[in-house]
Amino acid sequence: MENKRYKIKLEVLTPLCVGAGNDNDWVEGIDFVCDRNRVYILDINKLTEYVEAKALTNLFLSPDRRSILAQLGNNIQNVSRYVFDKPAAFSPTIKSFLRTQLHDKPIVAGSSLKGAIDSALLWNFLFDEDDKLKQTYKQGSNNRLNSELFDKNEKDFRRFLKISDIELDSTILVNSKLFNLRSVMRNEWEGGWKHGNANTTDNFSPKGFNTWYECAEPGANGIGYIKIDANGFYRLQHTKFSTIKREIVDGGIENLFKVINDHTMEYLYKELDFFKKYEADKTDEIIRNINTLLDKFPDKNNSYCILKMSAGSGFHSITGDWQYDDYDKTGVWETGRNRGKKKYKSRKTCTYQGKQQLMGFVKLSCME
Repeated sequence: MENKRYKIKLEVLTPLCVGAGNDNDWVEGIDFVCDRNRVYILDINKLTEYVEAKALTNLFLSPDRRSILAQLGNNIQNVSRYVFDKPAAFSPTIKSFLRTQLHDKPIVAGSSLKGAIDSALLWNFLFDEDDKLKQTYKQGSNNRLNSELFDKNEKDFRRFLKISDIELDSTILVNSKLFNLRSVMRNEWEGGWKHGNANTTDNFSPKGFNTWYECAEPGANGIGYIKIDANGFYRLQHTKFSTIKREIVDGGIENLFKVINDHTMEYLYKELDFFKKYEADKTDEIIRNINTLLDKFPDKNNSYCILKMSAGSGFHSITGDWQYDDYDKTGVWETGRNRGKKKYKSRKTCTYQGKQQLMGFVKLSCME
């Protein structure tokens, strides 16, 4: 069998954050300061050129925006790695985007893309099987499911999909909020926005339970590749779900894109039903956003796909979206601190150009 290598273009459709990890969050007063309508991400090396070592140590021992601005004066932009427009409301931390060490450019890691594609593959494997098999896996753990569907060690199906990192040019800051369900009476739930512990209301406010994310802006794009290692795949005997796996390997990129499109479209329709059922302030904007995404799917061929990934993915997307056919019928927690509460009842959205959107949708298209 011949290996197939495809040149791929990634285009951002809704604000996308491929996180650099919690350890790399930017903290106000240490990593960034806000002044008027700007957010300045500080560069420690540049700071030493303008602030004496002792004064700099004191600033970091007692982080304070006013002290930093007073020390730097008009030099604030000269000591900044990046300067962003300030989102609505305030956040004491910023979830930073993964970057290359060499060029300090934001990148969509190949591992992040592969993780999102894993969810689509897992959903597809089960979708093609009977309901009895689905019920069997629902009674087990997701770890067991992953190990059985993707085999183990050298037979791991993901090994035969090789995906490169994709570099992007620039980023922006967006403000995120939690859409949540609140109990109004036994087994009755209403949608709203979470502004604090036990504080979910119908009215949207950018403040409270909000987080700033460094995101690639809709329209941003970059180039990478996907390689399907058919030779490696056929050297090994694959006993579990082998027919479905062969269809993807033999069918090339269009078969893989079809699996991803089917998975994402199913997810979006279920999210659409969820937000229609639990209407609240701003949910009309989310519904329009979902419909816009649905309109972007290819009509006939699968020369491109729409993929959901990274920050804001949520439980259903991360776990492959095979457990529930209806996001309103997820049951309630029977034990623990959430006992009696509805399962998987929150969603993370972000504000872009004044409208609420779902996060993390990208378009992957084949350039050959």
